[in-house]
Amino acid sequence: MLSQGSEFQPGQLRVATAEEAMRLVENALDALDTLEPIIAEETALMRDGQMRHALKLSAEKAGAAAHYTRMLEALKGNAISLGRFAPDGLALLKLRHESFSELLAYNMAVLTTARSVSEGIIREVSSEVAAQANPVGYRSNGMMEQRAQTRMASAPLAVSKAV
Repeated sequence: MLSQGSEFQPGQLRVATAEEAMRLVENALDALDTLEPIIAEETALMRDGQMRHALKLSAEKAGAAAHYTRMLEALKGNAISLGRFAPDGLALLKLRHESFSELLAYNMAVLTTARSVSEGIIREVSSEVAAQANPVGYRSNGMMEQRAQTRMASAPLAVSKAV
């Protein structure tokens, strides 16, 4: 049985019996069972604005995702054998992968929204800092200066992405 910590090359694993096919299916389902809750937790934390907590999951998520990817490669390399020896397991894997894909799509939407909101906040802060740094005044002809011209002269805003 393949474990998450074991190193293997997907091309080296060849399924030749029904038992091996079911073991491969079980390992792939285990990998999905490990990854899915991490993605769901990350999504919930990001949706709730708890970015620091969500970012703490990145190492665990990366390891689980790498293991799941290796399992997918092994499944692809043995698709014919799995279809012959474990058709029910293959059907179950397809269903689970479809629901996982939906979770990933939702996760990506939440991440995209969080990024967009963050960028909007940064732009707004930068604009406010620039506007305050360059007060509006009067020109020699008595006309008021326009803010758009004074914003161009302001220094850029630097932001640290450190958590």
